[in-house]
Amino acid sequence: MTVFNLLGPLEVRDCTGAQVPLTRRKSRTLLALLLLRAGTNVEVDEMVDALWDSRPPPSARANIYSYISHLRNVLSQAAPEAGARPCSTLSGYRLDLLPGECDAQLFEHLAGTGRRALAGGHHALAAEYLARALGLWRGAALLGVDGEWVVPTVARLNHARLRAFEDHVDSRLLLGQHVEVAIELTATVHRHPLRERLWGQLMVALHGAGRRVESLQAYDRLCTLLEAELGIGPSAPLRALHRAVRCEDRTLGAGPAEALRSLRQVSACEAVGA
Repeated sequence: MTVFNLLGPLEVRDCTGAQVPLTRRKSRTLLALLLLRAGTNVEVDEMVDALWDSRPPPSARANIYSYISHLRNVLSQAAPEAGARPCSTLSGYRLDLLPGECDAQLFEHLAGTGRRALAGGHHALAAEYLARALGLWRGAALLGVDGEWVVPTVARLNHARLRAFEDHVDSRLLLGQHVEVAIELTATVHRHPLRERLWGQLMVALHGAGRRVESLQAYDRLCTLLEAELGIGPSAPLRALHRAVRCEDRTLGAGPAEALRSLRQVSACEAVGA
């Protein structure tokens, strides 16, 4: 069980699973910053900027000390065996975490393990780890945390979640779960209409489920969207996948591993451009 939860509303829980109250908004924001920078020094000036968006009051530094004291009291209730936290450094504070204490770190570990299993051809193991990673999410990340710095942080976490979802889809398609995946992806592509990897996965799922015509129609919808929104056409892997579906490529029907690997490259390019 995690103690600190960032993948949804910010929560602190004790060893029984009960939520530990953390009502001060500035303390919540400061805790989120320390958790996301866990194991590294966070300078007091960085804390001031994060809490007041570069418009600090004259009492900002004194307020930081008060918030740190409050956090130490809260954290001593949540995990007393970990000792006093956060600890002071020469220029700021550092929050050290025990393994599995924070859901964001645990998510990263599970998703990375699942991704390596997928690359190694261990599809069932990959599906298991990636499902566990995705199961840690409880809603919008960092809900209840204020500050301009939160916006890009949430965007990074959301991208990591989407990538883990796509990797999970790959593992399930490679396990032959085309029908179930096609149903899920039909809704997901509408939430991420310009995400080519998702559209490609939908095409693979529909084709594998015996719905070839709908697979080709999905490609046509993607072409229309990309042209209207970005003035471009689909990437080379998507065009190759479209040719394979159109020509009834038996290799694609037997096992879409190569097509899915190509789509991962599309995802990597989308991340660079995000």
